[in-house]
Amino acid sequence: NRSTWLLPFRNWALKEEKDSRGVRIQAAPTPSIISNNAARHVDLLKAAGLVIMSNVGIFAEALQVFLTSGTDTVTGELDGTSEVFPPGLVIFSGAIEVFLVLVSGFVGISALFFDFHMPKLTMAATVLSLLGGWYVFVINVLAVPTFNYENNIAPPLAPLGGWDTRFREDIAFYMGYLVSSMAICAVSLGFHFATLLNLYRVQVGSYDKGAQVPKRVRMGYYSFLVTVLGCGMLSVGGWLRTQEGPGKQQRPVIYPPSIIVYPDVQVMTGLWVLLYGLAGFSQAFSPMETTYSFIKTYAVLLWAWIVGFNVMCNISLATTLPGPGAGLSGPGIQIACLFTSVCFSVAIYAGDVDTAMKISSGAHKRSTTFEMGAKKSVTEGTAGVAAV
Repeated sequence: NRSTWLLPFRNWALKEEKDSRGVRIQAAPTPSIISNNAARHVDLLKAAGLVIMSNVGIFAEALQVFLTSGTDTVTGELDGTSEVFPPGLVIFSGAIEVFLVLVSGFVGISALFFDFHMPKLTMAATVLSLLGGWYVFVINVLAVPTFNYENNIAPPLAPLGGWDTRFREDIAFYMGYLVSSMAICAVSLGFHFATLLNLYRVQVGSYDKGAQVPKRVRMGYYSFLVTVLGCGMLSVGGWLRTQEGPGKQQRPVIYPPSIIVYPDVQVMTGLWVLLYGLAGFSQAFSPMETTYSFIKTYAVLLWAWIVGFNVMCNISLATTLPGPGAGLSGPGIQIACLFTSVCFSVAIYAGDVDTAMKISSGAHKRSTTFEMGAKKSVTEGTAGVAAV
């Protein structure tokens, strides 16, 4: 017999009855059993869909890192030099991401489209996401940017005339590049890990929809990361606008995840991302139905803004400018995919918080109704005894 998590609509928990001869009779499934299996199937589909969505966030990142690793070296050596970060470490980082995308993509697609579930494989992908994600984070987000900054290697790429002061140069690097990269990487890789773990819990039946505290803490954590990302993008865009003005730059200014041609577009993008993170905080610590509806709408509009204005305007125009512009098509797709996780992770977790609140509210109402009914019965019984 196949387990119930594999075929939720076909394997019903059947009542057992016996006829006059003592032979067991299988009765039709009750409505409550059908409802529970249907709800479980919906949870499995949603969890698998989230895994695929989180895969989109790191798919382009994985290919970009893997395919462009080591292209700056002439000799092809993997150990690097005092002016070239060891390409072997970056290539291995890209390979880990590609393998992670393939494994988790198989898990999500097989679960969503073929109703095929292997909890052990899902757990293996979850562990790989955790361990591999940390390696990718340390190499791509901490080691490479710091090495480039200390050796004056692009990226980052400052304005054409450089920054006017050392303070602006430092704040642009630390807030616009290092901190922003840490935040967006933590969101995309963390969201990927969380969706795999969520799918595993649904598969084994340990997922609790009504647990408010962990869902609110998780939403607060991701909202914090999005707020930090918005601050970083806003800072580098603001200082660039202060120094160079609001007009079109002579060459793209690159502080990943920001590629800037028009500072005003960068400032507005950073502001929208910052406000989105603050709205997530509001929903995490003081959840309301109106706030949840606002966050859902905001997520869609923010994604449209980033793809339509930031990527299509800033990065598409950057490909036509002198310098490294011709090679920015790949990073443009990479940034659009990474911001998929940024835009929708907070809204998805807001939905989890809203669902947990409704479950808790329903349980509280049922408990209150039961208590009122019990008190009424006791009162009526007491009155009856007194009358007798």
